[in-house]
Formats: sequence, structure tokens, C-alpha cells
Amino acid sequence: MHTVYQNNRRIDYASLIFRGGEPHVEIVAPKLCEEEDILIDARVRNMNDLGTLLALTNAIRNAGARSISLNLPYFPGARQDRVTHGSALTVKVFADIINQQNYSKVHILDPHSDVTPALINNCVVHSSAGLIERFISETTDDENVYLICPDAGAEKRIYEIAKHVKPTKVIHASKHRNTSTGELTGFKLEPLPCWGQYIIVDDICDGGGTFNGIASLFKQDKHAATSRLNLWVTHGIFSRGLFELFENFSHIGTTDSWCQANDYNECALEVYPCFRPGTSTVRGE
Repeated sequence: MHTVYQNNRRIDYASLIFRGGEPHVEIVAPKLCEEEDILIDARVRNMNDLGTLLALTNAIRNAGARSISLNLPYFPGARQDRVTHGSALTVKVFADIINQQNYSKVHILDPHSDVTPALINNCVVHSSAGLIERFISETTDDENVYLICPDAGAEKRIYEIAKHVKPTKVIHASKHRNTSTGELTGFKLEPLPCWGQYIIVDDICDGGGTFNGIASLFKQDKHAATSRLNLWVTHGIFSRGLFELFENFSHIGTTDSWCQANDYNECALEVYPCFRPGTSTVRGE
């Protein structure tokens, strides 16, 4: 679902997908867009969402907007940021499509790597540190708080976040992923220094195998019985559901960049609204 704003005023539109799969969009009151700076607050979960976003952008331009900015917290294809002979560099495919729309700014949240912002024109990167700090304050008592880095790819992110929150130490974990099959093996976790409140922090949770694997090692540590394990992922896809994750974690936090709060009404998933440029209240930084 995409939302359109002129300043803080919401602009309504109607959309549909034809039986052939093509999107169609009409702005309800196009005069509201004339010579105005428009923001599209977008959520792309599948190709229909992307097609609707492109059609919406075109409709706004046809309504005479002066400029269009895009807020796209979860950038599709961001994990596919490496290329091998005969494979697609998927992140560039999506970046090229977005660049063709000539947005004045493209806001993204906690990208998977530096490749994504490097490929997007007029890109503004927002950190999840403020949201993580809020999650920690609402789910711990701020005593003996530690961050767990789930793998080498998350190190840069977690040390940047550690500057803004109050852990006393970063604990490291690692794993091996078979790139052909996706199988995860060889999990390792540094010994816990003492009892405490531990939070695994990462950008994306798809199936959750990495986090459940680390949690199984956490439970074996001598300090686990008196400690708590929480999970923060900025972009929560949760393709295998949340049942096993909630068997391993006391609290799970994410944003509405991909999942929506009402997708998981039956559980205690804590979904935080993403930052939206132009609002008076900053919900992420």
C-alpha cells in the first residue's frame, strides 16, 4: 500500500489491477498535485506493488506535480547485491527502474549494504538506530544490555548502532551459508560475559534460520538461564511465520517497512512506524 502526501495532507487515489496483471491508478483530486512537491510513502512487497508505484508516479506527474520524492524504506532486491557469471544483479535492476522515475529524493531505511545507495540517484539513507534505541528502552530495564552481531556482514551496521544505544559490549556470532542450497551450518557464538539482556540486531529477517540457529547456541551458555534474548530486524518478512522465533525470543521488534502490524495480530510482534520525510515527528533517523 502506497500513501501520497502534499506536505502533511494526504492525497487520495484509486488503484486496481486488471485481470491481465496491469496496474491502473487515478488521482481523485488531481488539482491538489498541481505545482506541488509530492511525497510517495511506498511499500513494495511484490511486483504488483512495484507496478502500482510506477503507475502512481506517472499519474502524479500527469496531474502537474512540481516534484516527486519517494520514501521506500525496504528497497527490493537489496540482498541480491553481488553478481556472478550468468546471474542477475537484482538490486541494480530495481535501482535502474527507480532512477528512471527521476524522483527528487529517494529515502531508504537501513539498506542491506552500501551497494544499494550507491546505485540510487538522489538517495537519502536513514539509520534504524533511533528505532532500535526505542525498542531497547521499551523491552529492557537498561541493565546489562548487549548487542549480538549475527554474522560478519552485520558488523558495520551493529557498531554504528552501538554508538547510539547503551550496550556495554557487542557479542559476535557467525555461520556458514551454502550459496547453492541456502543451507545454514557451522553456527558459532562467543561466550556470554555474564547474565544480561541480549539483542540480536540485523536488517532483514526472511525465514529466520540465522536467528534461530544463534538462539539454540545461546540457550546452551551457562548464563542463558538468567538472561533474556530479544530480536530486532528492521525489515521483517517472516516468510516462515513467527511461531519458532517466539519460542526463542522474548521480544521481537521490526518496522512497517515490509510487514504490517495487522498481519500478526495473534502474536506480540512489536511493529514500529518508519520515518516519513516531512512529518513533524521523526520516528527514525
